[in-house]
Formats: sequence, structure tokens, C-alpha cells
Amino acid sequence: MAALDSLGRGPSRVIEVDGDRGAGKTQLLGELRQEARQRGFETPHGRSTPAEQHTPFRAFTSALPGRFAPLPPLWKPAAPTGSRPSLTACGTVVPHGYRSQIALKQEMSADTEELRGSLAELAHDGLVLTLDDFHWADAESIELLDHLIRRPIPAPLLIVVSCRGRQAPPRLRGALTKGTRLGTVASMKLPSLALQRAASLLAVPPQHDRISAAPAPHYILAEVSALPGDDRAVVAALSVLGDGYGAHELALVAGIPAEAAARSLNRLVSGGLARTAAPGHGYHLHRPDLAALLYDHTDPQWRAGAHRRALDVLARHSASPAAHATHIDLAQDAAGNEATRRLIRAAERSMWSAPGAAADWLRPAYESTKAREGQGPATDRLNLLFARALILSGQLVEGQRLLRTYLQSAPRYRRRSRAAAAAFCGLVEGLLGHQEEANALLTAELEELAHDPPPETVGIYVTQCLIALLHGRPWDRTAGDAAARIAARHQDRLAEIGALVLRALCRVLGPVPGPESAERAASTCAAAIDEMPDALVAQHPEYLALLGRCESLLGRFADARRHFERGIAILRAAGHTHLLPLFLTGLGTVYAHIGPLDEMRRAAREARRIAAKTDAKPLYGAALALESWYAACTDRDGSKTAVRLAWEAIAALPPGTSSWSMAPCWALANAMRLVGDAQQSASAVVALGGGQSLPKLPVILRPIYLEMLADADAEAGTIEHTWDPRAQVLPPSLPKTLLSPYSFAARAHALRAQGELSAAVKAYDEASELMSRAGMIGARAKTLLARAECAAELGRHKEAIDVLITCKMLAQKYGSRRMFKTAVDLERDLRSRTSEDAAADRRSAPLGELTDREREVADLAGKGLRTKDIAKALELSPRTVDVHLNRIYRKLEIRSRAELAHLIATAS
Repeated sequence: MAALDSLGRGPSRVIEVDGDRGAGKTQLLGELRQEARQRGFETPHGRSTPAEQHTPFRAFTSALPGRFAPLPPLWKPAAPTGSRPSLTACGTVVPHGYRSQIALKQEMSADTEELRGSLAELAHDGLVLTLDDFHWADAESIELLDHLIRRPIPAPLLIVVSCRGRQAPPRLRGALTKGTRLGTVASMKLPSLALQRAASLLAVPPQHDRISAAPAPHYILAEVSALPGDDRAVVAALSVLGDGYGAHELALVAGIPAEAAARSLNRLVSGGLARTAAPGHGYHLHRPDLAALLYDHTDPQWRAGAHRRALDVLARHSASPAAHATHIDLAQDAAGNEATRRLIRAAERSMWSAPGAAADWLRPAYESTKAREGQGPATDRLNLLFARALILSGQLVEGQRLLRTYLQSAPRYRRRSRAAAAAFCGLVEGLLGHQEEANALLTAELEELAHDPPPETVGIYVTQCLIALLHGRPWDRTAGDAAARIAARHQDRLAEIGALVLRALCRVLGPVPGPESAERAASTCAAAIDEMPDALVAQHPEYLALLGRCESLLGRFADARRHFERGIAILRAAGHTHLLPLFLTGLGTVYAHIGPLDEMRRAAREARRIAAKTDAKPLYGAALALESWYAACTDRDGSKTAVRLAWEAIAALPPGTSSWSMAPCWALANAMRLVGDAQQSASAVVALGGGQSLPKLPVILRPIYLEMLADADAEAGTIEHTWDPRAQVLPPSLPKTLLSPYSFAARAHALRAQGELSAAVKAYDEASELMSRAGMIGARAKTLLARAECAAELGRHKEAIDVLITCKMLAQKYGSRRMFKTAVDLERDLRSRTSEDAAADRRSAPLGELTDREREVADLAGKGLRTKDIAKALELSPRTVDVHLNRIYRKLEIRSRAELAHLIATAS
């Protein structure tokens, strides 16, 4: 209707109505013509049919009979006898009775221009031309429509074309798509009518047999079953071989002659079961879901033979190994050497893009090789490849079992292969929570390789470090230097990067942290990894995860986020899921510091889902801890949820795990603090750290927990855990980005607990400044909230309100609804108290806000003097006195001299 309203305000337009059979296209065109006639427009209508596809411009001439001049036919009568063949301008000999292609194109162009002019004349007073079933239109009509789309007529003409988009020829689809981009075509898609909706429109009762009849798949299967034998074979071949193959290939798979297959394809295309793609691109079934439906209802024996015949077709077309692997697997024919080699080649190529498919292909190859050769070199190689495919696709338990089998049977002289397998197996054991088994395996392998370690030994050291981080256990801090020496001796670039990140972590998590050397090592490692292509990093993504962890500990959150996100992108692109929870929890921890919390929860939820699927218990607990922190921060009533999730996180950790690695205990202590149980919160931290000074925790992590301990003491109003509040919690040599902010915050909490509020305010300011530099939004908002509370206790209400404004902004940006609401409530209370104090001040000293001159004027006015007398007494003009009186009334919030006299009398 909008198109009818705008008819005449611009050039001609085309509307496409796309819908399947029965969607209501014809009905819609009829309603449109009726509306157009009521508005006074002409409404010619035409319909295309398959029988008239060879008649030029039939779609338009059927709508406008007698309106167009007769068109020249494609064939002219023969020339008189004795005439000779003529030469065209281009030198082509033209037989008698036929026009050259160039002449034909020239005449077609002239015809198109003539018809275009005729349409312009007919549309002088407004014309709505509807063309139904245009997917059957002849080529010349499609060409004319394309011409009108590209060059609209400057006349009030509206052309409405209905077609079945799935059956429309490519030329028509291209013209309509181009017109949509140009803005000359508007497209309308009519959805198919659902069965229940159709019954409702036809007033058919819900209990009618036609509504409760079998679903569409049964109708389709019945239709296929009624087909001739050759047609059924071709349909089955299409479901086996897939799209894009021609009649010859389908005949080979179906097991029928090529001529019979061609005839069957013609019948299937006419019947709507099959379609032809673009020229040279073969055939495909009418709907994508038909292939799976028909495949499942094909005889299994015939199907296996069809897959074997499909392998011959693929061999002739030089198809990829992956395409061969699918048919080998489904043909149940992996016992042969050639089939096994094809499966292995396909799996090797798919290992870094689709490890799940690689595992499916390697399973029959591994089983057949093992049955044929027993435990030998070929079986060992397949064992290792199969285990890697299983682990990369997230099937950790089965992959770990196969790696153990390989390490038991592989000979000791395969040092490099064994070292790589041991590192990978230890990593999987750690992910599964088997830390004791992993450490025993890696230690034994290191002893075996001690006299001449290959470059793969670096991977063993890195795995030991990763397991220690996962389970909160110490490891050899000299491993970084040892790994660096091995990598340098072998000049292995990837091993050197692993050694660099390992050395940086050893510096950061050592008993005496070396911040400058750790910063240098992390920067060097980051620069090296950033220069490496993703394909190389994908071989050892754990290096990237450890680098992100190191940068998080150093307070370099932007770099950590960048490296965690890159690792996630690499793993997803390769289809690898085994380390995704590690990267996601690392990224979530970064967001816990810098916000927003919604991103943290998104990462935590995905990590928990994948960890549950892969049975990675430590990472499952880590994800739960992050979700607990989210619940604690975002919902005032979510404290119980936070406590529950924190306990679940601790329960999910394997036995013997120390909780500091992924901070479930940190989440529990925070949740306890939020529900008001400060004593339980402090007890959890002290038990975790092994005493008040937290000796069991790495030095670099102690400030975070000491700050929680001090905050709990300040909340309880006691000093259960004593330290010197005037001293730094940690030595000044530690990195200031992460450690010093928490150190100053812990010191401020201690000062507040001891009642030294002014000193506490100063310490809070120092902590806030350092947190601002590091981008720690959440911690800074929490620190400013405590600082505002201290200022309020000191009676500095306006100062506290100013701090709370910043705190609210940060809490909103961080995503902590709880902190934001607490700041709003405190600000409202302080503003109320400030207003009451101001009113009390005005009552106690009503003239205190006045200047000296205004006080003089007020005193005289209060005594009853008139303006003229006040002006004379103070040697001012009466106008100046009135100005002073207006200011006095405004400042004292009064309206008359009587109120002024009463106020002065009250003050006196």
C-alpha cells in the first residue's frame, strides 16, 4: 500500500513477492489490483507458464494484449531460391532463413527499447502491472525486467513480480538482487503457512484427520517409494555423494547406466525433488534436510557399497583426503592399508581445524592397525596421533589413557617423541585433577632425559609450572633457568619462548620476587610471541596462557587480556577445546580486576560448561569462584548465592589442591564478608595462608589476602590480626601496579580499625591512585567507598559526598550493583545530614552568612527603620539598600522585614 501511496512521486519501481507454492502470492496480487483500481489506476495482469517459456516477451504481452506492436520472430522465412549467403558486418556467413547472433542481439535491444517506450506511454496516468509466476518467464521478459530495474522509467509505473525464489533462474535472481542494492526493487518474503494456521483459516476442527496425519517426512518417503527404480537409486546416490555432481558421477554411485541416470534426473527436477545448480555445478536435492532423511532410510548394505563406489568417484576428481575419509568411515572399509593411509592423511590435515572429525576417522584406522599388526611402531604412531585428536577435541579421559599406553610401550630411544608425549600427558593429567600422577610422570621423565635433554624437555618444565598453578603447589623455581639453557643449546625458537615465560613466572612467584627481572622477562616473551604466527603458537598454546597469567600478576591487565583473547581465538579457530577453560578463567580473572563484570560472568559460564564436559575439575572450580564473585557484587540479596557457589568451587577441587591457584577461597572469604560474617571471612583467609602472616601463599599473592584480612578486622571493629599499620605490608621492591595498591589498602584498613581515621584516609588516597594507574576499577571503587566512610566518620560530609560521586561512577562502569547501591544510600544519608546541619547552623547563627555591609543593613531593618532612613544612616542610595535587602532575604530564606526582625530577635 505504501508503494501505491508513493506512485507518481518518482520513477518506476519493482516489488518482488517471494514465496513457496501456496504461500498466497496470487491472492496478494489480486488484493493489490483491487486496491489500485479503487484509486483509479490501470491494473493489467499477466502470468507465466512453462509452456510459453520459448515465446519472447510473453510475460509482458500476456498482461498487455494488443498494446504492443507484433514482435519479430526468432526465425525468418527463407530467402528466394538462387540467392547466395550474405556476409554480416563481422564477416560471419549467415545461412538462409536465420539471423546472426549479433543481429539478433541488436534487434532484441531495439525491441527492449520499444517496449520500454510503450510502457512509459501506457503508464502516463498511472499503471500497476502485476506479473505472477515470473519464475517461469521467458529469457526476453527477464531481460526486459532487468533493463527496467537498471533504468527506471520516469513515469508512475509500479511492477509487482511474484515468483518462487527457490525455482527462479539465476538471471532473474541476479537482476532482483542487483535492484535491491540499487534501491529500485523492494523485496517481500511470504512465509509458508503452518498446518495449524491453515486449519484455523479454513475453519477445520483440530480433531480433523488431515491435521493429525503423518508429518511431511512420511509424505516425502512415500513419494520417493513410489518412484521408478532408477529414480530411487539416483535420489539415494544424491544423499550419499552430496551436492555438486553430474549425471555421470551419480550414475556410478547409483549403479545404473549414465543415460538412465540423466533421464531420472530430468524427471526428478520436473517433479521438484532435485534441482540443477549453476551451469557446471551439478545437481542437489530440493531441500538440504532431505539428504539426511533419505540417507537414514536407505538399505545399509546398499549404502555401504554406494560409499565404496563414491570413493572411486572422488579418486577421479582428486578430492581431498577429508572427503575420502568420510566415505571410508561410512563404508565400513578401514581394514585395508590404502584406506588406513587415506584416513591418516585426512586426520593429519584436519588436526588443526576439526580434531573431532580427525578422531572419528582415526578410531577405525587405529583399531584395524592394532588388530592387524599388534603393538608395534605403526600402532604407536597411530596411538599418539589418535590420542592427540581426542584431547584436542575435549575427550581428555580417553586421550589420557591412550597416552599412558604409548609411554608404556614406546622405546626409550625415541627421546623427543617420548618427551613431547610425557609433557602432553602431564598437562592432561593436571587438567583432570590428577596432580600426583602428573608430577610423578614428569619427574620420572626428567630423570630419564637428564644427561642429554632434547628441546621438548622445555615443555615438561612448563607443564610442571602449569600444574603447580592449577593446584596451588610449589615447583622448582630454578626450572626457568634450566629450560633456558636447553632451548639455547638446541636453538629452538618455540622452546626459547616457553623458557622465557617460565623464567618470568619463576621470578614473580619466587620466595623473593624480582619485579624488574620479571617485567623484563615478560616484556621479552610478549614481544616474541606477538611476532609469531598463530599457526606456530597453536602448537603450544599453554605458553600464551602462562604469559597472560604472569602479566596479570604483574598488573599488566591490558596485555594479559590481549593474550588471553588471542589464545581463545586461536583455539576456537582450530576447533581445540582442551585448554579453552584455562584461557577463559584467566580472562575472567582479568575482568574481575578491570571490569566489566558481565564479561567476567560470560567467560566464567563458558569455562564452566566446557570444563564440565571435559571433566577438568580444577578449572570447573575456578569458573565457579568467578561466578560467586559476580553474585556477590551484583545483587544485594545474592550473598547466599555467592557463598553457595564458593563452597561448590572448593568442593570441586581435587583432593590436596591448595585454593590460592584459582581463588575459590578468595571468593568464599569475600562472600562471607558480604553476608556480614567478618570473623568467618578472616578465619577462611588465615586457614588458607597457614597463619596470620600467610606463609603458605606466594609472596606476590599475600597483599590481596592481607587486604581482605584487614578489611574484615575493620568491619568487625577489632584488631584480631596485628601488624604495624605505619609500615608497608610488603617490601617496596615489589611491582607497584598490583602489589602496592593492595598493600596501601590493607594498611588503610588497619589504621581505620585502630581509630586513626585521618591516616587511613591518606592511605586510601594512595591506594586509589595506584589502582587508577593499573586500571583496577572494582578495587578502586571499593577503596573509595571505605575512604568516604572514614571521611564521614570524621564529620567531613561534603568531602565524603564528592568521593562517593566518583565511587558511583566507577561501580556503575565495573558493573557492581551492590557497591553502587551502597554508595547511593550513603550519599543520600550524608546529604540529609548535611542539610540538617546547615539548617541548625542557620538557626544558631542566622546572620553568619551575611557580609559586613549586609549585616549592618539587616540590623537597621530589624529595628524598624525604613529604606530611606537606612540609606541616610549608612550613606547609601535607597536603591543600593533594596539590593542588599533582597540578598539578605535570599540568603536567610525569608520574605519580609517582619521575619527579619523576628530572626534577629531570636538570635539575640
